[in-house]
Amino acid sequence: MPSASYFAQFAHTGMLLPQTSPRDGIFNTSSDPTAHQGIGGVPVDSTNALLNAAHANPSYRNFLADPSLRAFIRHFTGWSQERIVDRAMLRHNCPGSHSTGIHYDQYFLRDGEDEFLTAWVPIGDCAATGGGL
Repeated sequence: MPSASYFAQFAHTGMLLPQTSPRDGIFNTSSDPTAHQGIGGVPVDSTNALLNAAHANPSYRNFLADPSLRAFIRHFTGWSQERIVDRAMLRHNCPGSHSTGIHYDQYFLRDGEDEFLTAWVPIGDCAATGGGL
């Protein structure tokens, strides 16, 4: 799922820096970061509907179903079959906002078997020196 598709839906909220592309996802630092928290950070009501709708976005669902991503999971785990749980989390975290606290993924996602793999996969550019987890 291209990051432009995800961030474009938030363009009218003031979250993105004016005169920049939604693809870049650059946060507008003159905006209150707590007004733009992602899932896990108690988003404001006006943003909550957008965050929930993003999970049904065909681009996101196609990203989850990508054959190369799923093949990597099978190769990495040695499993003959993988399963993506329906409660996959798509979220953003703005600088200065609150994120999801410490949790146990299997309980947090409320799905999965005893052998359970979760992964944080960035959907946009992620610098080795400042991005990722």
